Amino acid sequence: MSKRAVLVGCNYDKTRFNQRGCINDVETMSSLIFNQFGFEMADVKVLTDAPKSKDLPTVSGHGTAVPTLGGDRFREEEAIVPCDFNIITDKDFKDLIKGLPGGVSFTILSDSTLSGALIDKRTQQIVLNSLEMEPNPLPPLTRVKSIDFNVICQKLSTSTIFVEQEKTISGLFNRLFGDDMSLKFNSGALNVFDIPQDKGTLMSGCQANETSFDTIPNGKPYGAFTDAVRQVIANHSDSDSASGATITNQQLVIEARQILRHNGFEQLPCLYCNDPNAKALFLGGFASNL
Repeated sequence: MSKRAVLVGCNYDKTRFNQRGCINDVETMSSLIFNQFGFEMADVKVLTDAPKSKDLPTVSGHGTAVPTLGGDRFREEEAIVPCDFNIITDKDFKDLIKGLPGGVSFTILSDSTLSGALIDKRTQQIVLNSLEMEPNPLPPLTRVKSIDFNVICQKLSTSTIFVEQEKTISGLFNRLFGDDMSLKFNSGALNVFDIPQDKGTLMSGCQANETSFDTIPNGKPYGAFTDAVRQVIANHSDSDSASGATITNQQLVIEARQILRHNGFEQLPCLYCNDPNAKALFLGGFASNL
């Protein structure tokens, strides 16, 4: 089975939005997929502190919520923030997934705030449980992985006055990024992104209305969700046979959620996909030589 990956970590160096653990997250995931999931080095692209890419990847960085007016109803749509602030929205992810050829399995692991529902809110697999254990105290030196959308627009705008009409926002992104701007700001493409139910698996670091965290508990910065994924995989690798452990997408997210709650993080990772993909092995399973 051929496997390919794009891993992006954005620390936002030399800005007031800087993080410290996102590049470490990429290094963690790179080690995992090379050593335990059978990926070849030539088939993995690693980008650190990168601008927006045409490849929509496993990503660790800031998230944001884009205000949208749909008729008389106000809502916010999820997005992730590259280092050039040319945001990648749910519509960009859906467009990518729609273009996949038949037989291709596509997984997004997003360790960023507001990352839930970057594919489709209707396909959430793990029901929220109000009886879940209360978290322990939050670890020290914790940073929120989010930037307010108004702040992004202010940073990009040459004016000190932010005008809230979406048309003005679209004009700002069009002027700066042209055809590379998000489809969210293309009025001709706003209503064409229903995706087939059998395509796309999203593992988000939190719900659509929650915060993901970057933390430094023992001098080693990391994204809390990415580190929980690492711990889950390590636990299964240590406890199974020499042929390698297996874990489904659903079980991985459930166990990562338990670790985060135990460690004090009030963020609930979510899984968005259809039923068969929920039961599928994470990244197709471990390498056969483990």
